[in-house]
Amino acid sequence: MVFNLFAIEGFKHSEIAKKLGVSESTSKSQLFKARKLLQQNYYKMNTRIHEN
Repeated sequence: MVFNLFAIEGFKHSEIAKKLGVSESTSKSQLFKARKLLQQNYYKMNTRIHEN
């Protein structure tokens, strides 16, 4: 949810925090984790594609 609000919809961390009822630091932390997960999944997918 944080990733979508920040990266796609353009909300600031302060706005996301208010909207979701969390702190700004939680919003930033969740964004970091989401980006890392996306990066890992992209790497796995890319590796599988190039193995064939």
